[in-house]
Amino acid sequence: SIPGFGNPVQRDNPLTPDSNSTLGVDFGFVRSVDLTITKTDSPQAVKVGDEIFYTVKVMNNGPATLNPGDYQVNDSVPAGTTLQGTIMAPDFDCNGTTAFPCVGTVTLLPGQMTTIMYRVKVNSDFGPVPGFINNTATTNVRNDVVEPNTNNNSATVKTAVNNIQADLQLAKTATQGPVTAGDGSSLIT
Repeated sequence: SIPGFGNPVQRDNPLTPDSNSTLGVDFGFVRSVDLTITKTDSPQAVKVGDEIFYTVKVMNNGPATLNPGDYQVNDSVPAGTTLQGTIMAPDFDCNGTTAFPCVGTVTLLPGQMTTIMYRVKVNSDFGPVPGFINNTATTNVRNDVVEPNTNNNSATVKTAVNNIQADLQLAKTATQGPVTAGDGSSLIT
């Protein structure tokens, strides 16, 4: 007995060493990260038939490490354009190299960044011109990884599509030698 508390109360313990019950305690570790995504386009203004180069960067701001398969990037080839070549993403599996989503295939430590690049061509039937091509990339993590800040998991670029611009030059030539003012015999074209 403990002085001042009276006699201890005796109770049957259902989890005695000879019982068939077990007690499990989950001390599971929850990984938390802050992924950020940025996207750029080059050039920022095009015309029908031109190519646009997109660069998508994903940064792990920590505090946890991301393992292969823990993160992915979703993007799409914008309407009115056609993918040119393949998606260049050495740290991702992009369903081969031609489609999104792209799933991370490397460990991404806190502070590390990885990049995806691809290019598209503006289709001849793109419209309206002038107009814009809006393109958004997003990133997310698996359900067993916590990401409290999802405000920086989306990035959008807006590329202007302008009218076809003519490349004109004007040249003047004379058909005779020196020209005399008032002489109508000289021809200038």
